[in-house]
Amino acid sequence: MSARPILLAAVTLSFVAGWAAQAPRTTRYRIESKVEQVIDLSPVGQAEQRTNLEMINFLTITLNDTAGGQTVHAVLDSVTKPAANPLPDQATLDSAKGRTWHALLSADGKITGVKRVDNNAGQSSDLIANFFPRTKPGAKVGDTWTDTSETTSDQDGQTLTTRTVTNYSVTGTETRNGARALKIESAFSLSQTGEIQQPGQTLSVEGTGTGTATYFVTQDGRYLGGVSTTNAELQITSANIPAPIPVQVKNAVTVSILP
Repeated sequence: MSARPILLAAVTLSFVAGWAAQAPRTTRYRIESKVEQVIDLSPVGQAEQRTNLEMINFLTITLNDTAGGQTVHAVLDSVTKPAANPLPDQATLDSAKGRTWHALLSADGKITGVKRVDNNAGQSSDLIANFFPRTKPGAKVGDTWTDTSETTSDQDGQTLTTRTVTNYSVTGTETRNGARALKIESAFSLSQTGEIQQPGQTLSVEGTGTGTATYFVTQDGRYLGGVSTTNAELQITSANIPAPIPVQVKNAVTVSILP
């Protein structure tokens, strides 16, 4: 058997610090993700399978004040990958260009009502659903808080639900892109359950993981980028597999803003 790559939801973080009425704000982001995956196929008599995926998403987000928070209008401008990586092919990535989402971002950083509003193929909303995690309005240096979130991805025959518990700490301030920003550090643990649909069988997925993240945000709520890493241990089971198949996943994400 062969297992499709299991891509953990990228934990890219933003923060909403203040909610005074403002004009619509548009920001362009560069989101670089690197995923290393190792699947131990010895339970089915096959060799270990290693996969390395690197992609860069260029995303434009416009926030506009509304009752209860801000509306989110996001457009995927393009997706690229290193030329040396055979998969996914660039034509597949190019087909995602122009994907557009609408959503609502609440005052505490919760994003809801994510909806695709374009005619492109594919159903993924992960890029937006996980871009704005729960945070604490009005945070200042020295503040700490804990949050629990749950997201579900459904793409290419793979459904995965991730429950994450995150501890946040505002550890200082830095100048980023010419603006003064809070430095917010976090550590999180997660659990995942899901299914992978393959011809003639359904594979079940369960696992746990941990990670850390650091990100930067101005006092008026503009997200100026950050980094995150996640390490997860998963198991794939099926009625057709004699023993669980272990999977290790490492995910690193870097977010930066563009002029």
